[in-house]
Amino acid sequence: MSTAFESIKRGLQEAIEHAEGHPAPGTRIRRPRPVDVKALRAKVGMTQEQFAARFGFSTATLRHWERGDRTPHGPALVLLNVILRHPWKTKFRGNHHSDGRQFFGPSGVLFRLMRLG
Repeated sequence: MSTAFESIKRGLQEAIEHAEGHPAPGTRIRRPRPVDVKALRAKVGMTQEQFAARFGFSTATLRHWERGDRTPHGPALVLLNVILRHPWKTKFRGNHHSDGRQFFGPSGVLFRLMRLG
């Protein structure tokens, strides 16, 4: 068998073990911390509409998070943690690539924040 096949097979076996609760030795598992969305929005000094538009959330979703009806997860939770730790990065100019294409949703905005360094 090829080296590539063996590597893929080994990776899949590790993924299965990890999913079953047996991660490989030395594996670091990082989970984003929960965020008080309402307090975070107040910290950066934005209205719900401004915050939602700036970071690619719907206003309705933001309201649900702030009321506690729902909890952010996935890329949205990662983005909220980045905003919490680096609020000065929220001052970037717009959600657009240099050629005018728009970054869509939390993943696109997170990408933009990461590019700012």
